Amino acid sequence: MAQADYDIANQSGSAFRVELNSTLSAILSLNSGGTAPTTTVAYSLWADTTTGLLKIRDSSNSSFITVGALGSVNLGLASLAGATMTGAFAATAGSVASPGITFSGDLDTGLFRSDSNKLNIATNGVERAEFGPTEVVFNDTTVDYDFRIKGDNNANLFFVDASTDRIGIGTSAPASPLHVTLSTASASVGNVYVAPVVAGQARYHLYNQGSVAEWIFGQKTSADHSFKLSKLVAGNELDYLELTTTGVLKFDSGYGSAAPAYGCRAWVNFNGTGTVAIRGSGNVSSITDNGTGDYTVNFTTAMVDANYAAFVGGIEDNAGGAAGNVLTRFHRTLPLTTSVRISSNTDGGSAFDMLYFFVSIFR
Repeated sequence: MAQADYDIANQSGSAFRVELNSTLSAILSLNSGGTAPTTTVAYSLWADTTTGLLKIRDSSNSSFITVGALGSVNLGLASLAGATMTGAFAATAGSVASPGITFSGDLDTGLFRSDSNKLNIATNGVERAEFGPTEVVFNDTTVDYDFRIKGDNNANLFFVDASTDRIGIGTSAPASPLHVTLSTASASVGNVYVAPVVAGQARYHLYNQGSVAEWIFGQKTSADHSFKLSKLVAGNELDYLELTTTGVLKFDSGYGSAAPAYGCRAWVNFNGTGTVAIRGSGNVSSITDNGTGDYTVNFTTAMVDANYAAFVGGIEDNAGGAAGNVLTRFHRTLPLTTSVRISSNTDGGSAFDMLYFFVSIFR
């Protein structure tokens, strides 16, 4: 350890040699010592043996700045070829235009800190994401910058179109605020699958801002898995439609509450005179003309059984009609699941072809 004042005075040969050797020793040992050298200039070095650090005088020659550790390879500093950090790496906060951690040749791309406890990512001098203490925000600067998450087999598993403020699932061109289209959806699950986190009701609420009514559809109750559609008015839920787990459809059509609806399974309006002609029908494939006033109505889709109710009516003609009254009725042949036979005759018992025949089947 050696330090010197670097001021060699005029003196005798042997004394000069001693002081010169002392000065050279100070130079060779980087002014090593337990305390700072008394004589310094800007950028002079000091090997501080008390702290084990190499220090350099600042440009104004007012204080020493630590360079590195004396007992460590490369003074404990990271090399350009790479290094393993054993302590915290502190970078300047930087800004969106000049991030604190950036890349050679692309200085406006990297990481910066916009505020305390925040980490921001910038590319091309524009903030893309902010990780804060309470939230993560993408596109906080509200520019036309899309966001996309890729799946294993879907390049647009989740897509945010910034230009239209729309979200696409399975599409990069959402046509509505939320557009779902997945080609990989299974037949048993479909494109959208909703399940409660715990046992309870899986329901949707459709709310129109400013409206006094709110529509609700989904599971009826936590115990009853029927599907229902209801309207919430002033806190009261009114049921309008229900489909039970056994396939019974109920709806409110003037009943005051949802009640089972029994559908018309088949109907037909046909001309029974001359060549039989169907004017309009539902679930009726054809009419068989068995003779005067005798017809068979054939169903497109068979009934589940023959225990249905058939209603028959008609108009004899539109020019005054036949003498007496004309009756329409079931034929004495028992109804079948695939067809029902009907007939018409005058009150005198004579068979008669009706101009208008109306038949409806309920089950």
